Amino acid sequence: MEDSIDSVVDVLYDSDENSVPPERLEQASEKVEEWWHRAQVEGVVPLNNEEWDDISTQQTIVLLFPFLLGMAKIADTRLEQREQRVEQAINHFVYFLQKMSNLHFLSKDEQKQVEWAIQLLQGTTETQWSDSDKRQRKIEWFKQQKLWKQKVDQLSKLVNSGETGEEELQREWMASKLHLAIYKVIGMSQHLVEELQLLAYGKQKQLNNTTEEKESQKQVNNQPVFLKLGRMRFYEPLVKQPPPFRIPDDDPCFPLHHQHEQHSRKLSRVEDDKETKDDEIEIYKQRKWDDWKDDHNRGSGNTLR
Repeated sequence: MEDSIDSVVDVLYDSDENSVPPERLEQASEKVEEWWHRAQVEGVVPLNNEEWDDISTQQTIVLLFPFLLGMAKIADTRLEQREQRVEQAINHFVYFLQKMSNLHFLSKDEQKQVEWAIQLLQGTTETQWSDSDKRQRKIEWFKQQKLWKQKVDQLSKLVNSGETGEEELQREWMASKLHLAIYKVIGMSQHLVEELQLLAYGKQKQLNNTTEEKESQKQVNNQPVFLKLGRMRFYEPLVKQPPPFRIPDDDPCFPLHHQHEQHSRKLSRVEDDKETKDDEIEIYKQRKWDDWKDDHNRGSGNTLR
């Protein structure tokens, strides 16, 4: 049983540094959830009024379970239900930090950082840091993680060698792992909050786009109604007196009418030409008569007769 716990802890504890296959990650997460539930039922979880010296060495492994559950949630990088998993991870981490804060085995500086991380993850912090302060704190957290990581590795070699079975060594090893876990959570807290905000923004934007698409589709579905109203407005002027109807000359739908109009125009031009010619003959006769009167005196016609 102990070997099984150790192997599962190793899988999830460093899942932020090592890539874990999804199947193995899911199996380890289910195991930890089972053990955590059993520990709660059996009353193995340390109480809030208990301190580090009050709990047994066997209970120290139980303190890691909330941290491991949170690590399992964020190690699953699939986008499906990612927001829900990040929220669950934050809840596990907050519980873990609160439990460790109640044990009173942290230094004053560590206690302040833990309280700040809890407020940040819960969204209740009012601390505004400049970019330089953020960089400085990240550097400090990284240094602390590195120091505790080295200590955990050193103690792991001694514990796994089997050369000593002292309970004090086992207890110191677990205390080092808990310290390292605390600094891991502190270092991830800002990133988790920002990721959750980004996921919420993306979800809201997708919801807005879906709403806009529905409104657009609704307008498309209502388009026949608008067209009908438009046609009604278009036909309203038809109750008034329409303009004179005229069939276009080149309308192919009325060839007989077109031919009739062409024939009528042709006859009209012929009649106009005939009238013009008659007028010219009349003018010519009138001019000839005027010329004759100029050449003959009045009454000369009777003399000749």
